[in-house]
Amino acid sequence: MKTNHRLRFLSMLLLTSAVGLGGIACDAAKKSDEKEASDDDGDREKSKKDDEGEKDGDDDAAPVQAAKVKLSEVKGMVKKGVPITAKQYEKLILAHANCEVTDSGIDGKCEAVKIMRDSMNRSQLAKGALGGNAGVGQKLIQHPAPAVRIKAAQSMSSLFGAGEKSQDAIVAAAKKEKHPAVLTAMVRTVRNHGKRNPEVGKLLLELADHDNPKLRKEAIYGLSSSWNESLGVDKLITMMKSDADVEVRQTACAYAGNLGDEKLYPVYESLLQGDADAKTKGRCFEGLVSMWANYPLYGTHSEKAYRLTLKLLEATPRSENMPPWQGMSTLGYLGGDQNRKLDEWKQKATWYKPEDLRRALIAVVGDGDAHWMARTGATKALVKLGASKADFQKLRKGLGDSPKGTDTHVAKELDTAIAGG
Repeated sequence: MKTNHRLRFLSMLLLTSAVGLGGIACDAAKKSDEKEASDDDGDREKSKKDDEGEKDGDDDAAPVQAAKVKLSEVKGMVKKGVPITAKQYEKLILAHANCEVTDSGIDGKCEAVKIMRDSMNRSQLAKGALGGNAGVGQKLIQHPAPAVRIKAAQSMSSLFGAGEKSQDAIVAAAKKEKHPAVLTAMVRTVRNHGKRNPEVGKLLLELADHDNPKLRKEAIYGLSSSWNESLGVDKLITMMKSDADVEVRQTACAYAGNLGDEKLYPVYESLLQGDADAKTKGRCFEGLVSMWANYPLYGTHSEKAYRLTLKLLEATPRSENMPPWQGMSTLGYLGGDQNRKLDEWKQKATWYKPEDLRRALIAVVGDGDAHWMARTGATKALVKLGASKADFQKLRKGLGDSPKGTDTHVAKELDTAIAGG
């Protein structure tokens, strides 16, 4: 079924006009490069390894894949409307050799980043989407410069994921890789193949124990992928309960629910009803909701998780921390229409009663002890879930003509709901 979805998507891509594809892909490429430079400057740690410190006269002794490319060689190299050749694409990647790389990725201000972004014309982007750049990536994945290795790893990705040769190349390179940003690029390219490729699965599980918490989070994204099913449930449970880094624990809690595995339920129950901090409970609430209705895939159906969600929403006394505001508004997606996946989910989730969920959310909105963001999020969800105008008017009346403090936010959201009702 998943393969059919991908093939269907491919067909749509091939039928799309070059103009439409180019516009979308160019925007995506721009956002990707900007993301590489988005983390806090305070976290920057320059990596200067001996094998990266190429000197200006070493070209003759360097292997072919380590050859340098000057920026002057690639500026204006690609002509508008003319497809990029494999050799030109390789040069564009090699031009990144002197770009600064931190744990967060390639410095987005590096000139080579801008040149490559401007050079990517429609034909080349379509080729990349179909995996046509994988060979260049496989060739350069062992390059001495970390920025080139990052670009090489990214080049092996496609609409189909990474091919077998690319998976093998990345797994082999990852065994020797030390730079966190390069490892991140590598795992992002292959992380959906962990169930089908034991070596990729092993890589994900090993990264879950990496010293760097950022890489442990990357492992979570892979292990919680529906493509990998139950590959890392036990590891995710361990990370939810006892990882040394609180953000890693929170990330595991937020994403593990995507698997819908019932082994996760007692962990969510314990963490959400225990003395965990507010943010941890919020992220765990997101994961709990995903256990029974993981938007937008809707491939999970845990009735126990659903019952616990209602219990947490209805429990009193409410507080700033419970119920959590995180994930509250996403409950509204259950009220969507013309959604085949959601329709199929509802056929299986016979225990789901929208009136019960609406009643619980209405109680949250009307409780001044709950966090104001939980109340506004619940209001937004109620709009999509089909709450009546009378419901919103009753809630608004309870706030009075001149709401005070955080009630003003709730009143504003209710006024919007009434006006749109």
